[in-house]
Amino acid sequence: TQNGNIVRVDRKTGNIQGIKPFSSDPKDKNRYDWVTPIMISKQSPNRVYLGGNRLFISNNGGVSWDKTKDLTKAINRDSLKIMDVLGVDTKISRNDGTSSYGEIISMDESPLWYKILWVGTDDGNLQVSRDGGKNWNEVSQNIYGLPSDSYVSRVISSKKGRGTAYVTFDRHREGDWSPYVFRTDDYGQTWQDLSDDLPSGSINVILEHPDNANVLFLGTEHAVFISMNSGNDWVEFNSNLPTTLYDDMVIHPREKDLVLGTHGRSFWVLDDTAPLAEWSESLDSPVHIYSIRPTTLFHYWKDTSYRGQEEWTGPNPDYGAIINFIVNSNEGQAVIEIKRRNKTIRTYQLSVSPGVINRFVWDLKHPPPPFIENNKETPGLIKPHKSELLPIPAHSLDPQGPHVSPGVYTVTVSVGNKSHSQKVRVNGDPKLNLRTGDYRQREKFLLELHSLHKQAFTLNEKLKEMVKQSSKTMKADDKKLITIKGQQKKVNNIRSSAMRLARELQGGGVRQGSFFPPTDTHKDKFSELLKSWKEIKGSKYDQEMNGELIIEDIIVGDGAEAENNSVITVNYTGWLRDGTKFDSSLNPGREPFRFTLGAGQVIKGWDEGVAGMKVGGKRKLTIPPIMGYGNRDMHVIPANATLVFEVELLVVE
Repeated sequence: TQNGNIVRVDRKTGNIQGIKPFSSDPKDKNRYDWVTPIMISKQSPNRVYLGGNRLFISNNGGVSWDKTKDLTKAINRDSLKIMDVLGVDTKISRNDGTSSYGEIISMDESPLWYKILWVGTDDGNLQVSRDGGKNWNEVSQNIYGLPSDSYVSRVISSKKGRGTAYVTFDRHREGDWSPYVFRTDDYGQTWQDLSDDLPSGSINVILEHPDNANVLFLGTEHAVFISMNSGNDWVEFNSNLPTTLYDDMVIHPREKDLVLGTHGRSFWVLDDTAPLAEWSESLDSPVHIYSIRPTTLFHYWKDTSYRGQEEWTGPNPDYGAIINFIVNSNEGQAVIEIKRRNKTIRTYQLSVSPGVINRFVWDLKHPPPPFIENNKETPGLIKPHKSELLPIPAHSLDPQGPHVSPGVYTVTVSVGNKSHSQKVRVNGDPKLNLRTGDYRQREKFLLELHSLHKQAFTLNEKLKEMVKQSSKTMKADDKKLITIKGQQKKVNNIRSSAMRLARELQGGGVRQGSFFPPTDTHKDKFSELLKSWKEIKGSKYDQEMNGELIIEDIIVGDGAEAENNSVITVNYTGWLRDGTKFDSSLNPGREPFRFTLGAGQVIKGWDEGVAGMKVGGKRKLTIPPIMGYGNRDMHVIPANATLVFEVELLVVE
């Protein structure tokens, strides 16, 4: 809209049509500022306002225009001195590079009644109309202490009442850096000065929160300020904002994001300002969750190029449901629980600060399967890969769980014995022709797939450790070691295949996922994985890894059978998993061991493993830690050790 050149764009087709008002009178030409203000009515999308020396009003999207009288002081800019020098007609390029003068800079339509209109001009006029622009009152002279001809940087009409408006002035061109901001509640007849708490510096913009008329934002030459009481008190909005000139600001009507436009320092976004609008409701609550705006499922597309372009991109907003809450206690820790129909989806624990807005973002996903790092189980599908060379995509490359389906979820924040809950609606991607059932089918498939992956990953890690320990005492061509390695390879193939199959739907790395339900091909792949997994689940290695007692008869006896409460005598030898022998009744000077079976005189693995043997029999027992000595350190037997015994039954009394 530079110099009034307004156009109408059809966003579907890209068609552009010029709709600038036309003046046929050469003696009464329209004047427009270099940055001409335009505005679409809050109450009628076909009503358009364009500011020049007059206010132009169209009720049909710019097809035709009505115009008001000249609302400026109509001062000829050629009569104004520049550095105390008056321009002359013979000066070359006399008006090049200088804006025309005497135009509307700011305008607003009342959100309560469309016929209440406000305009502010660059030559100091502040006009208000209560009848849609037919009649106007100039009210700047009613502002006590305001120098005449002050540049109106912004005027806004308030939701507090039809007669309420705010106006800011900028006098830096006159060497005056004082802040000028005022409020009227009677259509400009009287004004209240709101600048007491503000430091020196011109004011460029003022904005009222659409959900709470008491909350105001102010953009100045150096900073942003906020007021929670209609401008009576101001505090600087620090955060990580740069010290720069703030030219404009707007709150997105749906998302409630505050968007700040600066001079030379890009634009900045504060996601979800709803907590500021609800602030007073939470001050006395031990725990309070602010309203959670609806959120939408979508997949990020890898929209970054390589290193050069990446240097100039900013961070993306966090994906998911923004949970803002306040804690009025010094507990220091909070638990956040996400539920759907009383079933827990996700639980988080985080540190919190009292008396301020704490923010957490739920990524709309189930927890990912774990990976092992530094011998500790860590959340995540696979260990994250970090790169300093490649650009960072819009989405996280870290391990992810499956997305939830559209629906309503309950968020509960608990601190100590106090808690508060709010609902959050998760919507499906509006661009996809999918039913809720499609999302749920996909979610169920991925959860089953991730369950398989988790089991395979856990078993794979344990088999890797078994290979590591066995390699210390066995030769590379030992049949047992070869068998264990082969089993570990099979398990790892299932794990990696499950991960790849999940990525076909969920995405991963730089690959974009899909919300469509699994195809028959996906289901066939999964069936094959389950078939392979069932074969492995029946193996003795799986039994051992899952804490099961493994019994292998070396010789089956034919004498009396060992039963609970019978007194038996045995010979035995015990080894650790790595082959280290730690005890034997066959050692010189030792005698066979006599005990009562099932009476708790020996470890549980012996009580259960020896039962059923017959005299003359020999049996190998592989005893998991839970049936051995557990986490106790028995010197030669370390904590959490798997034990291997060969037991020969000699006597049953």
